[in-house]
Amino acid sequence: MPKTLPSLVPLLVALIVAAALLSLMGFGVGAPELGGILLAVVVGAMVTVRVRRSAL
Repeated sequence: MPKTLPSLVPLLVALIVAAALLSLMGFGVGAPELGGILLAVVVGAMVTVRVRRSAL
């Protein structure tokens, strides 16, 4: 397990919380909650993929 991974956990949590807050404030098209959740999942997946590629 790379040493950079644990330091990114708070960042991922902050991104998910920020996306949830944005969705609650109505910054979404159609279903704000689903938009916020999808945004958090996509961003989290992108960060995870980049971390894994840089670790290799």
